[in-house]
Amino acid sequence: LPWMEGRRGPSSNANNYYVPATNPITGRVSPGKFISSVPGGCTNPGFWQNGAVCRYDYNLVAADTASLEQKGLFLRGDYQINDDWTVYLNSSVTRVSSFGRFAPTLADSGIFIPAGTPNNTTGQDVVLKHRFAAVGPRDNFDDTNTYDTNLGFNWQVTDSVAVDFGLRRAESKFISLGRNYVNIPIATALIQSGEYSIFDPLANDPDVLNAVRATIGRDGVFKEDEVYASANFDLFELPGGTSGLVVGAEHHKQEFADLYDAQSEAGNIGGSSGNSSAGSRNFSSAYFEWLMPFHSTFEVDLAARYDSYSDFGTSFVPKISFRYHPIDSLTLRASYGEGFRAPPLTILNSKDAFSADSVVDADTAIAYGQPPGSTLQIDGLRVATPDLQPEDSKQWSAGVVWDPTDWVSLKLDYYNIKLTNTIRFFSAQTVINRERTGAFLPSNLYSVRDPANNAILQVRAGYANEGFTNTDGFDFNAAMKFDLGAFGSLRNNLNVSWINKFETGGPNSVTTDF
Repeated sequence: LPWMEGRRGPSSNANNYYVPATNPITGRVSPGKFISSVPGGCTNPGFWQNGAVCRYDYNLVAADTASLEQKGLFLRGDYQINDDWTVYLNSSVTRVSSFGRFAPTLADSGIFIPAGTPNNTTGQDVVLKHRFAAVGPRDNFDDTNTYDTNLGFNWQVTDSVAVDFGLRRAESKFISLGRNYVNIPIATALIQSGEYSIFDPLANDPDVLNAVRATIGRDGVFKEDEVYASANFDLFELPGGTSGLVVGAEHHKQEFADLYDAQSEAGNIGGSSGNSSAGSRNFSSAYFEWLMPFHSTFEVDLAARYDSYSDFGTSFVPKISFRYHPIDSLTLRASYGEGFRAPPLTILNSKDAFSADSVVDADTAIAYGQPPGSTLQIDGLRVATPDLQPEDSKQWSAGVVWDPTDWVSLKLDYYNIKLTNTIRFFSAQTVINRERTGAFLPSNLYSVRDPANNAILQVRAGYANEGFTNTDGFDFNAAMKFDLGAFGSLRNNLNVSWINKFETGGPNSVTTDF
């Protein structure tokens, strides 16, 4: 119905003929200029004729997460061995199971059909953009199991020295099963031979549909082993109380693997994306925190942390905070600190993965016989960036806490955060635009073009360090507690946050305040 047009997901990957456009770099044949829809092939449920083009409603059956079930178990215990020693154990198990349903598979780069074959009525070689709705919707079943166990010891060495040390093992396993995907090489052979009919896909023999149907799998695991130790020292007395020091160290070993099935790795599965990756890293940390209560109304806290990573280097971040308590009901506080975030292992170690990217590029559009401003689908690759560096941050804050009565507490804080060396994704379109203007691009991200007509043959997209994020704002909290005697107490909380600024930008992009 006309009033339903706005609610449909109008995909041209339905049942249409296009002029072939061959990529000599990859050998892939993709759709070029539109020819026509497949005669009689736009009548199955979910398909409709929109002018000359056959469309498919990809929202018809899609439900990204149709169901979700989570189960968890947490155990904690401790045992006092003697007056000085205590052993403790924390353990948790979590299982998450989900089901997702997605629109039927499409052939990402189209299917080449030679002239004179049963499924080709045009009299010339064509590329078919086809939705395999007859195979059924893609159904994904995902299970994630997470285990985390920590065994530690507390040792009260003296009245002024206490030590905590232990070891921890965390492991997460992910298993995914996908049904009703399509093996494109098999589907291509059956379409070229005519065994799979594109004129009425629902009328195909069930054995033919089962021949193209594929079940895919993905197994992932992440493991982390940690040993740690820290010591608390009561150093000396100051006018405001005891000066305390904490020093500690940690060592971590992380391993992960994200393995796709062989057909998905080979790029033979339609409607699937991504590729296997695996990697590991070790890192060690040392830190301290020193509290100095110079007066009953004023204290200073100093802290710092040093990290050494096996895959990208070292980092040192300090922090200092102040607390001033001029009267019992009023506290003023402020802090300054620096931080960093290590690049994710998945980005550093992923294998190249095919991606059918949609871009706007005038030379490519003209080569395909389309208007220069047309959006076209090109062959893309998602590639790893092994030389990523960590993100860095600087932040400061100031605030006030006022307790006018014993049942009201009011807090107001201002924060200011500057994030630099941001890890951001450079899409295929970003790569094309940067090459056109001569702006910064990492050496591993670029496009390959046909020397004859400058049309895009392939675009390598991925992550890189660039740009900044600046944000500041206010957080307000009002907490109230009313004592109702034998009936207990009544508590309420009001939290209000005001984001004054949230800017992102960089040397090669426009600064935008969100």
